[in-house]
Amino acid sequence: MRSKPLRNTTCNCSFRNSIRKSYRNSNISNGSSAQKDLHLQNDLNHASEHTSTKCKVDKVETFVDQLIEKTINEALSECMESTKTKANGIVNLAYERSEVDSAITRKVHLNKPNGKPYEIPQTSSPPNSKKCVHKRIKPLIMLIHGLGSTADIWNILINNLLFKGFEVVAPDLLGHGYSSAPNKASFYHFSNLLSQTMAVFDYFMKKEDKRKCILIGHSYGCSLITALYPNRATKIAQLVLISGGGPTPLAPPADMNDISPYGWAHNLCYPFMYCGLKRSFFYSSRGKNFRFCEGETTVPPHIRDYLIQGQYWPEGDASFHRRILVPTLLVHGLQDKQVTLVQECEMERTIPRSFLELIPDAGHLSMLESPEHLSHMVGCFLEMWT
Repeated sequence: MRSKPLRNTTCNCSFRNSIRKSYRNSNISNGSSAQKDLHLQNDLNHASEHTSTKCKVDKVETFVDQLIEKTINEALSECMESTKTKANGIVNLAYERSEVDSAITRKVHLNKPNGKPYEIPQTSSPPNSKKCVHKRIKPLIMLIHGLGSTADIWNILINNLLFKGFEVVAPDLLGHGYSSAPNKASFYHFSNLLSQTMAVFDYFMKKEDKRKCILIGHSYGCSLITALYPNRATKIAQLVLISGGGPTPLAPPADMNDISPYGWAHNLCYPFMYCGLKRSFFYSSRGKNFRFCEGETTVPPHIRDYLIQGQYWPEGDASFHRRILVPTLLVHGLQDKQVTLVQECEMERTIPRSFLELIPDAGHLSMLESPEHLSHMVGCFLEMWT
């Protein structure tokens, strides 16, 4: 549940509309049947209104939002200027300086009946009293790219996040960009890449007690940040999964993960020892896998083979994704040829607090093909819970 009211805005993001609808439905469910019929009739009347009427309603909502904000600001300013009467004068907290400077004593010059001025000291608050110096700390944002790309694909999104005051970290995965590329297949296994991602996360978050992190991943990076979540759940506030596919375990392609040569023993040993053996002994593991993004890439060919063969994460099934409890934004480009809409819909049904957003004119690389639309979605989503 949100701890603050929703903001009135002209944004058409589906997660905003779904939350508004859920709040309206919850209020209707608590009322009587007559109230439900009234709300239903109001919804029907509202749906039949002309477009110009809707524009007027939007303007009224904007005016009400501004009026509420102005009223709150005036109330806060009155609280800051609130006074309390004491025997030796009036204490006004607005006269005090910041916590760095010592409290000052102002003198008010008045005239006595004989015309001579006299001074009334105005004392400050007691020295042991503490002022509220709480400052809002924005969460850290960590971006993880997919196979074949680098952290440069986040440039436009990074600039938008920096403009809003966020601190952003965008590392290059092993074998990509400016990271090293050792010639050893085990270094590019999913478990090793996850350990390296976790090390980067701990480096920036180990000294932050109250600050949290928002993870944004693309393609293969979505699997890395979802696998990172249960290990650092207390420090993660939100997830953004861009073209991440469905809630399916990772497995190498079929041509690189052929059926076990011991498959012939299935019929022979099934009555005796099948229950004591793993399924992978007789069958090859199957699951989703990611291909390299189309276009130029600086990853050497042998490193590509290591990365493709290292896509093995059998724990990433639907039961794993159901335990993701933070707000999660799913972004899918309708022109995507690697990830289907069916997979993204299945992911939305699996993760409890997930919201699916579609970009009609984008494919697998929405941060390059439709950066303004993606930046707007991510900005609205971060604003909802931060």
